[in-house]
Amino acid sequence: MKVGLKCGTSNVCVSKMQRWRPINLFIQETGGYTSLAVVTSLLVSISLLFGMVGAGWYLAKSNKTQAIADSAALAGQNVIAGYTTIAQVLDSCVLSMGITGVLVGGAGLVLSAVPGLSAVGAQTVQTAKTILDARSKFAQSANAGLQKLEATLPFLIVKNSADVIQANNGNSFEYSGAAVPFPQVSQSQFMLDESSLDTQKLDDLAAKMGEQSDQVEQAKKEADAALMEGWQADCVDNPYCLYQRAKTLSSISSSNNPWYSSVNDWNFGVPLFRARAYYLARSRAEKPQGSSVEEASKSAARSAFYEYALQTLNKGHYRQFENGTIELDLPSLPANTQELKQTELYTKKMWPVTSVNGIPTMHYSFNCPGASGPSMGLASLADLDAGAVYECELCHFKTSDVGKTPAASTSINNGFEHYWAIIVQASKRYQKAKNQQIEAEEQMKQTAQEGGNAFEEALDALKVNRPKLCPPGAWGCIAFVTRNSSVPQTPVLHSSLINVPELPAGVAISAAVLAPDKADTQNNVLSHLFDGFSLKHEGLLAGLSKQICTIWGSLLMSYSDAYGSVAQITDSFFEKLEGIAGGTIAYMLQNQLVSLVEDAGLKPVNLQARKPVLTNTQKVLTKAGFGGLEELRAKIQSLPTNATTQQVAQAMGVVLINELPDEYFTIADLPIPGTELSIPLNVDVRKLVGLT
Repeated sequence: MKVGLKCGTSNVCVSKMQRWRPINLFIQETGGYTSLAVVTSLLVSISLLFGMVGAGWYLAKSNKTQAIADSAALAGQNVIAGYTTIAQVLDSCVLSMGITGVLVGGAGLVLSAVPGLSAVGAQTVQTAKTILDARSKFAQSANAGLQKLEATLPFLIVKNSADVIQANNGNSFEYSGAAVPFPQVSQSQFMLDESSLDTQKLDDLAAKMGEQSDQVEQAKKEADAALMEGWQADCVDNPYCLYQRAKTLSSISSSNNPWYSSVNDWNFGVPLFRARAYYLARSRAEKPQGSSVEEASKSAARSAFYEYALQTLNKGHYRQFENGTIELDLPSLPANTQELKQTELYTKKMWPVTSVNGIPTMHYSFNCPGASGPSMGLASLADLDAGAVYECELCHFKTSDVGKTPAASTSINNGFEHYWAIIVQASKRYQKAKNQQIEAEEQMKQTAQEGGNAFEEALDALKVNRPKLCPPGAWGCIAFVTRNSSVPQTPVLHSSLINVPELPAGVAISAAVLAPDKADTQNNVLSHLFDGFSLKHEGLLAGLSKQICTIWGSLLMSYSDAYGSVAQITDSFFEKLEGIAGGTIAYMLQNQLVSLVEDAGLKPVNLQARKPVLTNTQKVLTKAGFGGLEELRAKIQSLPTNATTQQVAQAMGVVLINELPDEYFTIADLPIPGTELSIPLNVDVRKLVGLT
């Protein structure tokens, strides 16, 4: 029976050797895969799969070691970031307290220049001394606290980084190591200024200016009172005044008889000008009020007085100079016969003398009926009283007749001379007081200049070199993480088909440094200083204490890349002081002090926030002057398996000091300027090292 073709469908016959080839083990002659091929493929795929799983395990374990090293480096550098913030805040407190103290001292000077506030000014300067003394004590305690904290930074860095490494171990001890700081010991030049600024000069000048301002105030009160009295006598009917009497008793024009409704527009030159015009008008209009010899004699006496008064007043003057000094002379007029005898009107030879029966006789005028004899010249009232000449038996003209003219109008309140006498006396008091005021003000200006110089010296004392912070770790932290040899714990990798992979022990290193944080968080950091203070103690702050706290807080919060806002804060502070009016010495001194602060150029504290970032290890080593990676590798290889943090630190030459308490460390007590209150500045060490 024929079951198939002899040579297959191709009808081409091949030899038996040609039909046998190795490929035929996997591919059938019909083109299909054999069972052996399928089994072999499955074995290869499984081998590759297990190989890839093992490789993945290798890579994962290796990468985790590096990730742990990165975390440890950042954890170590985070301690430096916390310490840097603490140091910067303390520095800002010291500098801002110094500026606050000086500004309060300047405010004391300004207040001392305000009349009536000398006691407040002296007290304010004493407050400034208290603030500056507190600043010195605070700086001393802060320096001690910072030194103690900085000495333990290597320990905190190592501990914080070791804790991070341990946290990645879980229940095993596969990873060990720590981060070490570079530099390893402090290279800071960070001593907060502990000097106690001397305020004695400010105190002395404030006391001196206070005395002068009190003199100014007293003299001003006296001058104002005298000015008011003179104005009222000249322009205020009570029941009459010089203006009203001149208008009623003479034909003086309104232009020569002005009226002032306010003392602010009036001066003592006004009544002098009015009186001259009045006596000129009275002299020109004078005539006897009857035809009798007696009336003619009285008219002659009045005319003589009016002419004398006009001549006397023409010698008077009123001048006010640019500096405010008054040169004033309102001549007094005799008020009675006794005072008349002290004047030229008594001694001047102005009365006619004739011979009456051979006797020299004085008359009120040649028009006297008794003056019929030959003339014998002129005589004075003094000659008559001395007996050199004799009284006329017809006119009976004598000294008392002339004296009655001013006596009548001076002794009663409806006379012109009555109000003139009041004005003259007021003018004398005004001139004396006003000039005393101006003299005291000139002395105050000199004292204010001295005060400005003392204020500038105090500001200059604050221009110390800013502290330079370079604690352990300032250049960076390098973390060393060692990994023990290990095998996979996954059951699938424990197969008879493959060899179980084993990862040998290894080391990973990483470095971190501080970099500026663009986020502006400095105000948030500083504002925490007042947490729990404002609500608790707000009721204790009032008046000057509140203003001092306000300016200190403003200065403290204003630190940035520039410090130009100090002048604005100073100006705002001075504007809130009471009693300072424009144009006064206190106002000028205030502006001077604001300008001095603006020109002082006080260098601020750098409070820019910083954060840890990873960096190239070699950069940190180079900065530290450390050997290359070969030297570092040698130190790492010398470490024992499962090296402790202490062993890592010792291998790198780091000395660990732990002198801090377990939880809170009070670095300083911050006094609140202008008060007896203080805020304890506590450092939470657990938080600093990342335990909370």
